[in-house]
Amino acid sequence: MPSHLSTDQLAELRVALAAQRDELKRQLEGQLGDVSRVEHARELIEKDVDDAAQQDSERDIDQIRTEQMMADFAAITLALERMDRSDFGLCRDCGEPIEFLRLRARPWVVSCVRCQTAREQTQGRHTATI
Repeated sequence: MPSHLSTDQLAELRVALAAQRDELKRQLEGQLGDVSRVEHARELIEKDVDDAAQQDSERDIDQIRTEQMMADFAAITLALERMDRSDFGLCRDCGEPIEFLRLRARPWVVSCVRCQTAREQTQGRHTATI
């Protein structure tokens, strides 16, 4: 268990992560139904819509949204797994503790604000994430 987080803090984060994971699972099931992501994309392509440009735009948005939900689901699942190890709440870059308020806002983060900001500046993005 990470020494910088109390038992109560870890419990709060675990509950938040589990709730977010369950909500994403519900949304993904609603988005995809009983088909795979590939089958879902094929259904969107085959949809008969008079406006091809509108169809392309809606399909792209749908695919991006699905991919983001799947990425978030994976990140949350990994965060729940890290909670049972000693590396949860520690920055993957510098090894320092991630502030509890940052974890409370986004419990799946793996970098502290300083390292995340440095990475984004290196990548040409000059805004820090929560």
